[in-house]
Amino acid sequence: MFWIVGAVCVVACTIIFVDVVLRYLFSTVTPFGYEATLWATLLIALLAGGYITQIHEHITVDILYLKMGRTGKQIINYLVYAIMIFVAVVMVVYGMERVLYYFERGTKSIGGMKIYLWIKWVVVPFSGLLLGLQSIAEIIKETYYLVTGSCLLPPIVKPDKVEDSQNELMKEGEQ
Repeated sequence: MFWIVGAVCVVACTIIFVDVVLRYLFSTVTPFGYEATLWATLLIALLAGGYITQIHEHITVDILYLKMGRTGKQIINYLVYAIMIFVAVVMVVYGMERVLYYFERGTKSIGGMKIYLWIKWVVVPFSGLLLGLQSIAEIIKETYYLVTGSCLLPPIVKPDKVEDSQNELMKEGEQ
């Protein structure tokens, strides 16, 4: 997911850059630039939700959370994941209603892309599904730890931390 969201970011930034240059040099823009970057931004935000949950980089109130013991953190985690599942269900249900509404009517966007709106709206229930599945996976991992006292899976290493974790493994191997 990290690479997909990153690729969408690169495409959106490229479109914005081209539009800025065109506006500055030729007083014009691409007919699809605004609409494409709008939907790319939505795609980035919605698809990144599940990934951020997976690597535990979602927003927490660290002042309280870091002072809690393992049990307190698990209670907070269960509450957060329950809220996330509720949000995911709402995204899937209402997103699919919107997808079906636009699909049945064959509605197209009024921007330069003239794309069917149901295609764009598929992102909402899909990202809700990913968010819900990741939340369920996190609940399973928390419950497994609560019952057994050990981790179900090794922690996910963020892409920018791969080199650090490899260095740590090398140091452990030398000892």
